[in-house]
Amino acid sequence: MNAILLNVIFKLDLFFLYENSLS
Repeated sequence: MNAILLNVIFKLDLFFLYENSLS
C-alpha cells in the first residue's frame, strides 16, 4: 500500500468528519 495515499485519505476523512460536526 502507498503510505502517502493512505495519509491523504485519512486527512480527507478527518476533514469530512469535521465539516459534518459543524453543520
